[in-house]
Amino acid sequence: MAVPHTAPPALYPRALLVLTAATGAVDAVSFLALDRVFSGNMTGNVLLLGFGLVGAEARPVVQPLVALAAFSLGAALGSRLVRAAARDQASATGPRLPRVALHVVAAELCLVSALAALWPVLGDSPGKPVTSLLTALLALMMGAQTAAMRPTGLSDLSTVVITSALVTLVSPGGRDAVPRQAGALAALLGGAAVAALAVIHAHAALALAGVAVALATALVLLRHVRDADLRPV
Repeated sequence: MAVPHTAPPALYPRALLVLTAATGAVDAVSFLALDRVFSGNMTGNVLLLGFGLVGAEARPVVQPLVALAAFSLGAALGSRLVRAAARDQASATGPRLPRVALHVVAAELCLVSALAALWPVLGDSPGKPVTSLLTALLALMMGAQTAAMRPTGLSDLSTVVITSALVTLVSPGGRDAVPRQAGALAALLGGAAVAALAVIHAHAALALAGVAVALATALVLLRHVRDADLRPV
Protein backbone atom coordinates (compact mmCIF):
# COMPACT_ATOMS: atom_id res chain seq x y z
CA MET A 1 0.00 0.00 0.00
CA ALA A 2 1.32 3.42 -0.96
CA VAL A 3 1.72 5.62 2.09
CA PRO A 4 1.67 9.32 1.28
CA HIS A 5 4.46 11.37 2.80
CA THR A 6 5.23 15.00 3.14
CA ALA A 7 6.29 16.65 -0.09
CA PRO A 8 9.69 18.32 -0.31
CA PRO A 9 8.97 21.65 1.41
CA ALA A 10 11.15 23.67 -0.95
CA LEU A 11 9.13 22.84 -4.06
CA TYR A 12 5.97 24.78 -3.19
CA PRO A 13 7.84 28.06 -2.58
CA ARG A 14 9.87 27.55 -5.74
CA ALA A 15 6.75 27.01 -7.81
CA LEU A 16 5.02 30.03 -6.27
CA LEU A 17 8.07 32.21 -6.90
CA VAL A 18 8.02 31.20 -10.56
CA LEU A 19 4.31 32.06 -10.70
CA THR A 20 5.09 35.39 -9.04
CA ALA A 21 7.59 36.16 -11.79
CA ALA A 22 4.92 35.24 -14.34
CA THR A 23 2.53 37.66 -12.64
CA GLY A 24 5.05 40.49 -12.93
CA ALA A 25 5.43 39.73 -16.62
CA VAL A 26 1.67 39.57 -17.21
CA ASP A 27 1.17 42.89 -15.46
CA ALA A 28 3.90 44.44 -17.60
CA VAL A 29 2.09 43.27 -20.73
CA SER A 30 -1.35 44.39 -19.60
CA PHE A 31 -0.12 47.81 -18.45
CA LEU A 32 2.35 48.63 -21.22
CA ALA A 33 0.77 46.91 -24.21
CA LEU A 34 -2.95 46.84 -23.41
CA ASP A 35 -5.25 48.98 -21.25
CA ARG A 36 -2.77 50.66 -18.86
CA VAL A 37 -4.18 48.58 -16.02
CA PHE A 38 -2.94 45.51 -14.13
CA SER A 39 -4.11 41.95 -14.62
CA GLY A 40 -2.73 40.64 -11.33
CA ASN A 41 -2.25 43.60 -9.01
CA MET A 42 -5.81 44.49 -8.03
CA THR A 43 -4.64 47.00 -5.41
CA GLY A 44 -3.16 49.06 -8.22
CA ASN A 45 -6.40 48.83 -10.19
CA VAL A 46 -8.45 50.08 -7.25
CA LEU A 47 -6.14 53.10 -7.09
CA LEU A 48 -6.39 53.67 -10.84
CA LEU A 49 -10.16 53.44 -10.57
CA GLY A 50 -10.15 56.05 -7.81
CA PHE A 51 -8.03 58.35 -9.97
CA GLY A 52 -10.38 57.84 -12.88
CA LEU A 53 -13.51 58.55 -10.85
CA VAL A 54 -12.25 62.07 -10.11
CA GLY A 55 -10.88 62.66 -13.60
CA ALA A 56 -7.21 62.69 -12.61
CA GLU A 57 -5.00 62.81 -15.72
CA ALA A 58 -7.97 61.66 -17.81
CA ARG A 59 -7.67 58.19 -16.32
CA PRO A 60 -10.32 55.76 -17.66
CA VAL A 61 -12.83 54.09 -15.38
CA VAL A 62 -14.00 51.18 -17.52
CA GLN A 63 -10.65 49.42 -17.92
CA PRO A 64 -9.89 49.05 -14.17
CA LEU A 65 -13.45 47.84 -13.64
CA VAL A 66 -13.05 45.23 -16.39
CA ALA A 67 -9.83 43.95 -14.81
CA LEU A 68 -11.34 43.89 -11.31
CA ALA A 69 -14.46 42.05 -12.48
CA ALA A 70 -12.50 39.49 -14.52
CA PHE A 71 -10.03 38.83 -11.69
CA SER A 72 -12.91 38.37 -9.23
CA LEU A 73 -14.65 35.95 -11.59
CA GLY A 74 -11.46 33.94 -12.03
CA ALA A 75 -10.87 33.83 -8.28
CA ALA A 76 -14.46 32.71 -7.67
CA LEU A 77 -14.20 29.94 -10.25
CA GLY A 78 -10.80 28.81 -8.97
CA SER A 79 -12.03 28.77 -5.37
CA ARG A 80 -15.06 26.68 -6.26
CA LEU A 81 -12.96 24.15 -8.15
CA VAL A 82 -10.42 23.83 -5.35
CA ARG A 83 -13.07 23.65 -2.64
CA ALA A 84 -14.94 20.90 -4.47
CA ALA A 85 -11.72 18.92 -4.91
CA ALA A 86 -10.87 19.39 -1.21
CA ARG A 87 -14.28 17.99 -0.21
CA ASP A 88 -13.73 14.95 -2.43
CA GLN A 89 -10.35 14.30 -0.78
CA ALA A 90 -11.44 15.13 2.78
CA SER A 91 -11.52 11.50 3.85
CA ALA A 92 -8.08 10.65 2.50
CA THR A 93 -4.59 11.73 3.30
CA GLY A 94 -3.10 13.05 0.12
CA PRO A 95 -1.41 15.99 -1.55
CA ARG A 96 -2.11 19.39 -0.10
CA LEU A 97 -2.58 20.75 -3.61
CA PRO A 98 -5.49 19.11 -5.45
CA ARG A 99 -5.06 17.95 -9.02
CA VAL A 100 -7.51 20.59 -10.22
CA ALA A 101 -4.99 23.28 -9.22
CA LEU A 102 -2.59 21.80 -11.76
CA HIS A 103 -5.37 21.92 -14.32
CA VAL A 104 -5.77 25.63 -13.64
CA VAL A 105 -2.07 26.25 -14.28
CA ALA A 106 -2.23 24.07 -17.40
CA ALA A 107 -5.20 26.11 -18.65
CA GLU A 108 -3.21 29.29 -18.00
CA LEU A 109 -0.34 27.87 -20.03
CA CYS A 110 -2.67 27.07 -22.95
CA LEU A 111 -4.25 30.54 -22.85
CA VAL A 112 -0.96 32.42 -22.69
CA SER A 113 0.54 30.29 -25.45
CA ALA A 114 -2.48 30.95 -27.66
CA LEU A 115 -2.31 34.70 -27.00
CA ALA A 116 1.42 34.76 -27.76
CA ALA A 117 0.79 33.02 -31.07
CA LEU A 118 -2.22 35.15 -32.06
CA TRP A 119 -0.96 38.58 -30.98
CA PRO A 120 1.20 39.21 -34.07
CA VAL A 121 -1.86 38.42 -36.20
CA LEU A 122 -3.91 41.03 -34.34
CA GLY A 123 -1.31 43.72 -35.03
CA ASP A 124 0.28 46.32 -32.80
CA SER A 125 -2.99 48.28 -32.39
CA PRO A 126 -5.83 45.76 -32.22
CA GLY A 127 -8.40 48.30 -30.98
CA LYS A 128 -10.01 49.01 -27.63
CA PRO A 129 -12.54 46.13 -27.60
CA VAL A 130 -9.82 43.60 -28.35
CA THR A 131 -7.36 45.02 -25.81
CA SER A 132 -10.07 45.05 -23.15
CA LEU A 133 -10.87 41.43 -23.94
CA LEU A 134 -7.21 40.46 -23.67
CA THR A 135 -6.90 42.32 -20.36
CA ALA A 136 -9.99 40.53 -19.07
CA LEU A 137 -8.63 37.12 -20.09
CA LEU A 138 -5.31 37.76 -18.37
CA ALA A 139 -7.03 39.05 -15.22
CA LEU A 140 -9.35 36.02 -15.20
CA MET A 141 -6.26 33.83 -15.41
CA MET A 142 -4.54 35.65 -12.54
CA GLY A 143 -7.61 35.38 -10.32
CA ALA A 144 -7.95 31.65 -10.94
CA GLN A 145 -4.24 31.12 -10.31
CA THR A 146 -4.36 32.97 -6.99
CA ALA A 147 -7.28 30.88 -5.73
CA ALA A 148 -5.83 27.61 -7.01
CA MET A 149 -2.55 28.08 -5.11
CA ARG A 150 -4.12 28.76 -1.72
CA PRO A 151 -4.12 25.06 -0.64
CA THR A 152 -0.30 25.13 -0.56
CA GLY A 153 -0.70 26.70 2.88
CA LEU A 154 1.91 29.38 2.18
CA SER A 155 -0.21 32.34 3.18
CA ASP A 156 2.87 34.55 3.46
CA LEU A 157 3.79 33.96 -0.19
CA SER A 158 1.16 35.19 -2.62
CA THR A 159 1.74 35.14 -6.36
CA VAL A 160 0.04 38.52 -6.88
CA VAL A 161 0.29 40.54 -3.63
CA ILE A 162 3.66 41.90 -2.57
CA THR A 163 2.74 44.44 0.14
CA SER A 164 2.41 41.75 2.83
CA ALA A 165 5.78 40.36 1.76
CA LEU A 166 7.38 43.74 2.45
CA VAL A 167 5.79 43.91 5.90
CA THR A 168 6.91 40.38 6.78
CA LEU A 169 10.39 41.02 5.42
CA VAL A 170 11.05 43.97 7.73
CA SER A 171 9.13 42.72 10.78
CA PRO A 172 10.96 41.38 13.86
CA GLY A 173 10.63 37.65 14.24
CA GLY A 174 10.10 37.07 10.55
CA ARG A 175 13.57 35.71 9.80
CA ASP A 176 12.28 32.28 8.77
CA ALA A 177 10.24 33.89 5.99
CA VAL A 178 12.94 36.27 4.79
CA PRO A 179 14.18 34.08 1.91
CA ARG A 180 10.65 33.62 0.59
CA GLN A 181 9.72 37.28 0.93
CA ALA A 182 12.96 38.50 -0.64
CA GLY A 183 12.47 35.93 -3.37
CA ALA A 184 8.92 37.16 -4.00
CA LEU A 185 10.10 40.74 -4.36
CA ALA A 186 12.91 39.73 -6.70
CA ALA A 187 10.62 37.47 -8.73
CA LEU A 188 7.93 40.10 -9.26
CA LEU A 189 10.50 42.78 -10.05
CA GLY A 190 12.46 40.55 -12.37
CA GLY A 191 9.41 39.26 -14.21
CA ALA A 192 8.07 42.78 -14.72
CA ALA A 193 11.45 44.15 -15.85
CA VAL A 194 12.21 41.39 -18.34
CA ALA A 195 8.70 41.51 -19.81
CA ALA A 196 8.83 45.31 -20.04
CA LEU A 197 12.09 45.07 -21.99
CA ALA A 198 10.45 42.58 -24.34
CA VAL A 199 7.39 44.81 -24.85
CA ILE A 200 9.42 47.98 -25.41
CA HIS A 201 12.22 46.61 -27.56
CA ALA A 202 10.58 43.63 -29.26
CA HIS A 203 6.93 42.57 -29.03
CA ALA A 204 4.37 41.76 -26.35
CA ALA A 205 4.10 38.27 -27.83
CA LEU A 206 7.70 37.64 -26.77
CA ALA A 207 6.86 38.66 -23.20
CA LEU A 208 3.89 36.27 -23.22
CA ALA A 209 6.14 33.51 -24.53
CA GLY A 210 8.29 34.09 -21.45
CA VAL A 211 5.19 33.83 -19.26
CA ALA A 212 4.39 30.51 -20.93
CA VAL A 213 7.87 29.22 -20.09
CA ALA A 214 7.42 30.29 -16.46
CA LEU A 215 4.01 28.60 -16.23
CA ALA A 216 5.39 25.41 -17.73
CA THR A 217 8.23 25.43 -15.17
CA ALA A 218 5.82 25.96 -12.28
CA LEU A 219 3.60 23.16 -13.58
CA VAL A 220 6.55 20.75 -13.64
CA LEU A 221 7.44 21.67 -10.05
CA LEU A 222 3.88 21.27 -8.83
CA ARG A 223 3.50 17.91 -10.57
CA HIS A 224 6.71 16.78 -8.87
CA VAL A 225 5.17 17.67 -5.51
CA ARG A 226 2.18 15.45 -6.23
CA ASP A 227 4.38 12.60 -7.41
CA ALA A 228 6.45 12.84 -4.23
CA ASP A 229 3.31 12.84 -2.09
CA LEU A 230 2.00 9.68 -3.74
CA ARG A 231 5.29 7.75 -3.94
CA PRO A 232 5.52 4.68 -1.69
CA VAL A 233 8.01 4.85 1.18
